[in-house]
Amino acid sequence: MTTPDPANLPASRVALDFVRALHERRPADAALLVSPEVPEGAMSPEVLDSVWTRLTDRLGALAELRPASVSEEEGRVVAQVVARMARSELVLRVVLDSARRVVGFWVAPPRSPAYEPPRYVERERFEEIELVVGREPSLPAVLSRPAGTERCPIVVLVHGSGPNDRDETLGANRPFRDVAWGLATRGIAVLRYDKRTFAHPGALTGRVTVEEEVIADALDALGAARAAPGADPARVVLLGHSLGAR
Repeated sequence: MTTPDPANLPASRVALDFVRALHERRPADAALLVSPEVPEGAMSPEVLDSVWTRLTDRLGALAELRPASVSEEEGRVVAQVVARMARSELVLRVVLDSARRVVGFWVAPPRSPAYEPPRYVERERFEEIELVVGREPSLPAVLSRPAGTERCPIVVLVHGSGPNDRDETLGANRPFRDVAWGLATRGIAVLRYDKRTFAHPGALTGRVTVEEEVIADALDALGAARAAPGADPARVVLLGHSLGAR
């Protein structure tokens, strides 16, 4: 590999050289930047090429590569590289030793694209109030309430399976936020909350029942909705998605 000694290069340059070698299908060159202290075979050319292949199979070809932050963690230098792939953007963490040799390579979760509200949303027509619902440890929640209204109907959104946040975020999609903001624009309040398996992932262990995962918190959210400021307790509706609708 015709590059200078990594010890004489900035950490960001070493990280970029390492990732570029993977992108250009030169895993042997990438492996030359790996520290000898890494166990044999752990970051071999074959392993590195396999990691990059799986990444591009899932997210598409690399479109852009740019350096991000450089920090020190537990005596190591961590150089972060932003990789814009065909279907997402993610952060690659390249961990270096004092000689600027690679001792670790991690892929951070993809960055979600920026949220764009639907055209039917009129943001000035409602406000949002942060609340908490559920048993301890409680769940962060938000009430989307039409501005200037009293005793309005209210909808409680109940998630499907999996550790969902209050918006049921998936990439750039926020279906629960779309529903909440659309209804609030038209005079209907909406309460949505982070699911327990998202807000407190270690709180439920072993064989988890639907009662523990969904029903108990949905009932607590129903009670919170009836007591929410400006809501009409006689007009409260549960609206569930997938598992939350059963």
